[in-house]
Amino acid sequence: FKPFYGIGGSKLLQSYRTPAVHGMVAFNPSKNLIVVTYRGTQKGKEWLGQNFNFIKKQPVLAGIEGSALRDFDGWVHAGYWNLFETTKDQIEASIKEFLLRLEEKERKDVKLLFTGHSLGGATATLAAGYFASQDDFKGLEKEIRTFGSPKVAGEDFKLWLEARVPGKSFARETDPVPTFPRVSDYLGYYKSIYTPYLLDSFGDYSFDLDAAHDARKYQQAIYALRNIPYEKMYIKGAELLDK
Repeated sequence: FKPFYGIGGSKLLQSYRTPAVHGMVAFNPSKNLIVVTYRGTQKGKEWLGQNFNFIKKQPVLAGIEGSALRDFDGWVHAGYWNLFETTKDQIEASIKEFLLRLEEKERKDVKLLFTGHSLGGATATLAAGYFASQDDFKGLEKEIRTFGSPKVAGEDFKLWLEARVPGKSFARETDPVPTFPRVSDYLGYYKSIYTPYLLDSFGDYSFDLDAAHDARKYQQAIYALRNIPYEKMYIKGAELLDK
């Protein structure tokens, strides 16, 4: 995670692992930043069990019920939401416990960053939506950074989240994953949350899925975007994510 997500010098608050997803929560003192990361798809069965489970599901979000919002249809990708729910309690408890250890002034300045590659980016996006809806975290700034993330929701959820949490999405030119799911009207149109910033594919237009979607290729492209030599395998603080 360190060179890819720019969280060098961070303190690990918690790592979490389920059969289909794992990642960590860390705190970067130089940026006063809590980073929630999710690992991407690693095995074919994860695609079958999660990525292809694109039936609509209504997420449990606070503050979007009631007559004023009765027309809100904030459905999301069932597979990704189910993944988030397997880690929700651990992450929420970890962040709350850490915040309680801070002085009130320090707590107000803490920011939350949700990030991940591929399946991890999709899960991180939904995690950000959940935390943005919770009263306990409404005073904290939140951001999203995703790399090669597939689409996670329809128009209503997209607009709701983009209005509350700033973010950036990165996609390599030849990577088809950020265009998924491609489904019919019966299942609903999925929308990209944040218009993806296209990264250099370095002349590789073979459209080989494994190569185009590889996290290491994303890492290389991010370094190129920041004009950092790729062999320099560290980043101070969270500078990689600043621009």
